[in-house]
Amino acid sequence: MTHFGAPIWAKLGQSSGEFRETMGDGVTDRAGAELPAPGSGHEPRRPSRWRSLRPTQIWLRAAHVVLALVGVAVLVASSTPGTGAVAMLGAVVLFWSGVVWAIVALTAWSRVRPRRRWAVLPLIVGVVALALVTQAPHRVRWAASRSAFDEVVADEAEAGLARSSVRELGRDRSLGLMDADRVYQQGEAVVFEMGSGFIFTTVGYAYLPDGPFPELEINDLGVPEFHRFDGHWYRWSASN
Repeated sequence: MTHFGAPIWAKLGQSSGEFRETMGDGVTDRAGAELPAPGSGHEPRRPSRWRSLRPTQIWLRAAHVVLALVGVAVLVASSTPGTGAVAMLGAVVLFWSGVVWAIVALTAWSRVRPRRRWAVLPLIVGVVALALVTQAPHRVRWAASRSAFDEVVADEAEAGLARSSVRELGRDRSLGLMDADRVYQQGEAVVFEMGSGFIFTTVGYAYLPDGPFPELEINDLGVPEFHRFDGHWYRWSASN
């Protein structure tokens, strides 16, 4: 009489002499270690992908993440006026990132596969550097916000205001993708204070249809430096 709970021995791998025992739903090898039955849903545990990475690969991936975050922060900061200091800081970060990348690449080039991963860091550096040189972040943000600035000039500016007079047009105003701390009119000029730039400086925009005039340079922000960049629109910065 056959007993269904009894083990059934089968000889497998005659060349190696290994035997395996089938007992109900489980399988054991010759050493007695229990193996999962086929189709049982319990697969052997494999080492995690992270643990299988080499130190150089871990460093390279971490460097990519950190530099990408720094790059995004620099691009966002450079989208506002008064970005000279931001561009300088970004250039320093990019330079030293390139130095570190070159050192690691020379010492561990053959350890990282596929080698196209080495191109990620130079690609990030190149994109951020090109954006800073061309001022692309500021141009894009200004293009998306200019209509709101034009509406203030067209709808709220008063014609014939003396250049020695100042007329307030509001504070904490949202203009497109930007926020102005203060907006005022002086003469034919409409000035937008956008906040702090580098150390002890205030930055902003100004609509100057006839260009800067002497009276506009005498205010509580010191002597502004005006830089024309879009028609009658100027960027300016002033020391506090």
